[in-house]
Amino acid sequence: GNGPAVATLVDAWENPAIPANLRSGHLRNGETPRDMQRVLMKGIDGTPMASFQETLSESQRWELVAYLQQLRMDAQTTGKAQ
Repeated sequence: GNGPAVATLVDAWENPAIPANLRSGHLRNGETPRDMQRVLMKGIDGTPMASFQETLSESQRWELVAYLQQLRMDAQTTGKAQ
């Protein structure tokens, strides 16, 4: 969410599209594992968040969801939501 491409990300209306901090706070499209998997599968219309339906297998999407959940838990435990 803070790499070199972040300055170029815009939504469908040409507004800056700042990536979410996946380690903290509310995820606007839901926080359950099913919500996260749905976003990976479908993307988010009007934003640079692409669909990974064709790129990742179903098992890879669920593995990524598990990884994201672990990042969030680790950040809550350590208090570091960088």
